[in-house]
Amino acid sequence: RSRGVAKESSATQMSATQWHDCVLLGLAHARRGYLWRVRGFLRRAISDYRRSAVELDTNRADFRIVLANVLNNLAYAETVLGNYAGASLWINRAYELRKELGLFSYLALSINTRGAMYNFQENFGEAIRHSQHALNLALAFQRGMREVGLATIGLAEGKRRLSQQSNAPDIDRHKLLQEAIAHAQQAIGIFTHQSPEAIRLVHALIEIGCAYRNQINQANSQDEISQSSATQAREHLTAAAKIARENKLTSRQLDALVNLAWTEYYCHNDAAIDALIDQVDEIETLQDYRIQSATGYPLIERADSESEIWPQLGKLEVLRGHRELAYYQVSKDNDAFDRAVVHYVLGAQYNHLLNPGQPNHRDAKRAQRQIKEKFDQLDGTLQNRWWVQVDQTKENLFLGETALEKMLSRSG
Repeated sequence: RSRGVAKESSATQMSATQWHDCVLLGLAHARRGYLWRVRGFLRRAISDYRRSAVELDTNRADFRIVLANVLNNLAYAETVLGNYAGASLWINRAYELRKELGLFSYLALSINTRGAMYNFQENFGEAIRHSQHALNLALAFQRGMREVGLATIGLAEGKRRLSQQSNAPDIDRHKLLQEAIAHAQQAIGIFTHQSPEAIRLVHALIEIGCAYRNQINQANSQDEISQSSATQAREHLTAAAKIARENKLTSRQLDALVNLAWTEYYCHNDAAIDALIDQVDEIETLQDYRIQSATGYPLIERADSESEIWPQLGKLEVLRGHRELAYYQVSKDNDAFDRAVVHYVLGAQYNHLLNPGQPNHRDAKRAQRQIKEKFDQLDGTLQNRWWVQVDQTKENLFLGETALEKMLSRSG
């Protein structure tokens, strides 16, 4: 009898030990996944979040709160990579789990993540609606200011991006940008003083900088309002780049610098653009992300990358293409035209590197619109020259079919 009890006790002890190890492993993967995500290593984050979810789901009776956080963060990481179907499943599960547990104050986080997903899908009306709902919940439950700050960043981004939509003629673009600036300013205060968090502060600073930049783009002339907007854009984006650099947030630092370059583009300030391109080139980490002429691929493996670096490199290449094309239109220098095409090829290719399996993610679609607009304005002779240069660039960089060719039809 005593031996039987001893055996049963040993088995129970073994089970408890295994349970303890699974929980610790799940929590460790959750924490490491968060750290990867903050640094921008999204594929590493997703791997850790998925492992954490498996371990915690096995013991969900005790750790469902943590599991809901993991699923919410996993949904956001998948969203940034353009994996919207998977992200939707994860966020729905996180929402239902929080609702089941009665964690109504945490629902704001799930709803705001849905809003972020809509922003990436370019459904800005739904993005704004969800972020406003998240803000209302956060204020009603008064759990903390972090949730308020996240919701105001979501509102700032949704309203700023909606103001840019050319197929929405009835919107008040000026009002939307003013509201976006107010939301971002509130988020800056929260993440500076009430809930200090460097990555969120950088995000808010970039949002307000981009909203001021868009005011310049929408201005009819370089008047006093647009000059004031330019000053505000420069100040906020410069601050974002500085904080990101200090916190080793390379993709966010690049994000701020590239948006600064676009600000100077709208201000027709070529010298400032050149200086910012030099600043980007001085970021040593980025050398591993550049497409190598000997292989057609970057040195770094996609699984080990800061994923959002590639769309920012693509965004900068598109800007450089615009500049060269504008110079050609004035000078009729064919070399400038050819350089423009090379930049456009690279711009499309870098966007493609974010997630080749999802070619219609937000950044790729933006690049397609920007490049196609320029291509469609060319006459037949220049379009033919365009494709000759595309083929030459493919040969020089050892590329197969380029992302740009998938965007545009060779028939014009």
